[in-house]
Amino acid sequence: MLADDRLAFEPGAQWGYSNTGFLVMGALLEAVTGEEYETYIQTHVLKPAGMLDTGWPELDRVPQNLASTYTPVSDDPTDGFVSDRYEQVVKGTPAGGGFSTLDDMARFARALLQGQLLSPETVQLMLSPKPELGSEAYGFGAQLFWGDWVGHTGGGPGTVDFFGFQVKTGDIIVVLANQVGETMEVVESARAFLEH
Repeated sequence: MLADDRLAFEPGAQWGYSNTGFLVMGALLEAVTGEEYETYIQTHVLKPAGMLDTGWPELDRVPQNLASTYTPVSDDPTDGFVSDRYEQVVKGTPAGGGFSTLDDMARFARALLQGQLLSPETVQLMLSPKPELGSEAYGFGAQLFWGDWVGHTGGGPGTVDFFGFQVKTGDIIVVLANQVGETMEVVESARAFLEH
């Protein structure tokens, strides 16, 4: 799918968010380790972090303990919702399509901050802005929020999420929703609660 694509800019010259970049990263990981992406992540991230309820659903399998996803039919709430099950990817990829829980995301933040997944130097690279590349609000795979809050937002058909943690205090905010909508109101309320 990418064979005829051209680079938007020379590597290392600037920054731009790219889901395709995450797909390429996953392919590189598989080439370097000789393992499938899912197997590698299970072994080196999910198990060490204690994330037992995180993974990649497959479209043709009935998901267990997984919320269905919904999208409003229209702006009129009385029109109801439609299921997004068949708008999902066939299986999750390095660019998204996975599932998790509030507890597992908190475990991930703690494992990252406690050096269980990466060296402190690599975590610092991941969680630091890259102004030399024109990226004041993004590290290597991590969004930079207010002050020293870092994490990532995401979404897809019928889903929206916010994952963030404060590096100094270890405070964590996770919002997972199974219908498209505004999560930042909940995030801001949680942040205000933590700061008082």
